[in-house]
Amino acid sequence: MDLKNQYLSNVGNQTNSQFLTFVILSTVWGFGIPLAFGVLGSSQDAGLGLTVVTSATAFGLLTTGFTAVNRYRLLNMNLSPEAMETAVGQSESKQPFTFFLATITVLTAAILVGHLLILN
Repeated sequence: MDLKNQYLSNVGNQTNSQFLTFVILSTVWGFGIPLAFGVLGSSQDAGLGLTVVTSATAFGLLTTGFTAVNRYRLLNMNLSPEAMETAVGQSESKQPFTFFLATITVLTAAILVGHLLILN
């Protein structure tokens, strides 16, 4: 494997890992904050502290999600001509990256708003 293809393979593996991390952390974050609020006794002080934590986590998850989608988009722009001739290569070039970015934004904002409603 030449250096360029090895680099693209490594970046692809990193992007897959980053997206998997985004999905797992989003799930844990979505369920974890309300659970922590209940365990801490649903007090006003606990709600304030968890509001800060959930807001910072939302920002971090948005950054991670946007980075993963943009790296995936850039990887698809660098497909070799041999890869573009395959059915998989042709379908990869038609991915709705704007939809992916909008979905990440809407889901993260929805979870954050739900947390803020629960915590305050």
